Amino acid sequence: MTISFELPQDIEQQIRTNGVDLDREERELYLVELYRQDRISHSQLRDALGVSFHEAEKLIKDHGAGHDFPP
Repeated sequence: MTISFELPQDIEQQIRTNGVDLDREERELYLVELYRQDRISHSQLRDALGVSFHEAEKLIKDHGAGHDFPP
Protein backbone atom coordinates (compact mmCIF):
# COMPACT_ATOMS: atom_id res chain seq x y z
CA MET A 1 0.00 0.00 0.00
CA THR A 2 1.23 3.46 -0.81
CA ILE A 3 0.28 6.45 1.32
CA SER A 4 1.26 9.93 0.26
CA PHE A 5 0.57 13.50 1.27
CA GLU A 6 1.78 16.92 0.27
CA LEU A 7 4.11 19.10 2.31
CA PRO A 8 5.00 22.68 1.52
CA GLN A 9 8.27 22.65 -0.39
CA ASP A 10 10.11 24.75 2.20
CA ILE A 11 9.25 22.30 4.99
CA GLU A 12 10.30 19.32 2.89
CA GLN A 13 13.63 20.96 2.02
CA GLN A 14 14.25 21.88 5.66
CA ILE A 15 13.58 18.33 6.83
CA ARG A 16 15.58 16.67 4.07
CA THR A 17 18.48 19.09 4.64
CA ASN A 18 18.71 17.74 8.18
CA GLY A 19 19.41 14.29 6.73
CA VAL A 20 16.04 12.82 7.64
CA ASP A 21 14.71 9.95 5.53
CA LEU A 22 11.13 11.20 5.39
CA ASP A 23 9.75 8.06 3.81
CA ARG A 24 11.25 5.82 6.49
CA GLU A 25 10.35 8.16 9.34
CA GLU A 26 6.71 8.48 8.31
CA ARG A 27 6.41 4.73 7.78
CA GLU A 28 7.79 4.10 11.27
CA LEU A 29 5.47 6.67 12.84
CA TYR A 30 2.40 5.28 11.11
CA LEU A 31 3.17 1.66 11.93
CA VAL A 32 4.06 2.40 15.56
CA GLU A 33 0.77 4.29 15.88
CA LEU A 34 -1.10 1.27 14.49
CA TYR A 35 0.71 -0.87 17.06
CA ARG A 36 -0.18 1.56 19.86
CA GLN A 37 -3.84 1.31 18.84
CA ASP A 38 -3.58 -2.51 18.93
CA ARG A 39 -4.41 -2.64 15.22
CA ILE A 40 -1.24 -4.59 14.38
CA SER A 41 0.85 -7.00 16.44
CA HIS A 42 4.46 -6.62 17.51
CA SER A 43 5.53 -9.21 14.94
CA GLN A 44 3.61 -7.39 12.20
CA LEU A 45 5.37 -4.17 13.19
CA ARG A 46 8.76 -5.89 13.05
CA ASP A 47 8.03 -7.54 9.71
CA ALA A 48 6.72 -4.34 8.11
CA LEU A 49 9.80 -2.40 9.20
CA GLY A 50 12.30 -5.22 8.72
CA VAL A 51 13.72 -4.82 12.21
CA SER A 52 14.58 -7.11 15.11
CA PHE A 53 12.53 -7.48 18.29
CA HIS A 54 14.86 -5.14 20.18
CA GLU A 55 14.90 -2.55 17.40
CA ALA A 56 11.09 -2.55 17.38
CA GLU A 57 11.03 -2.14 21.16
CA LYS A 58 13.35 0.87 20.86
CA LEU A 59 11.12 2.47 18.20
CA ILE A 60 8.04 1.89 20.34
CA LYS A 61 9.76 3.44 23.35
CA ASP A 62 11.20 6.34 21.32
CA HIS A 63 7.72 7.20 20.06
CA GLY A 64 6.10 6.86 23.50
CA ALA A 65 3.83 4.08 22.31
CA GLY A 66 4.70 1.39 24.82
CA HIS A 67 1.98 -0.39 26.71
CA ASP A 68 1.91 0.45 30.38
CA PHE A 69 1.60 -2.72 32.40
CA PRO A 70 1.05 -2.66 36.15
CA PRO A 71 4.09 -3.67 38.24
